[in-house]
Amino acid sequence: MISVGEIITDPAYMVNIDCLEDWGKSEYAFSHGQHYFERLYFEKAKDWSGEREHRWVVFDSEEEIYVSTKRCLVGIMFGAEVDQKSINRIVELTKSYTIFYRQLKWRNCTPWYDYANNF
Repeated sequence: MISVGEIITDPAYMVNIDCLEDWGKSEYAFSHGQHYFERLYFEKAKDWSGEREHRWVVFDSEEEIYVSTKRCLVGIMFGAEVDQKSINRIVELTKSYTIFYRQLKWRNCTPWYDYANNF
């Protein structure tokens, strides 16, 4: 990371405009992704260290990619701003999965789980 005054910048999350213009979008994106792949795709915030997950990175696929989550998804957490219509649609699409649903709500500047909503 580079420190500029009090601003800390990480080149993994910056775009080198000169290289982008010289190489073009596709070549630059691929090169950047190859160079910083560990930082971009495989680092995880400590807050989420207990979460088990799988990550896939796909470059330039001509085929549709389907990944079933039916046997590995245990729940869906909806953000505070997700509207009820979207929640209903997602619940409808996943109701055969036997998973739990919760929504984050804010009360007194504190996040809470919405247990009252019977999804």
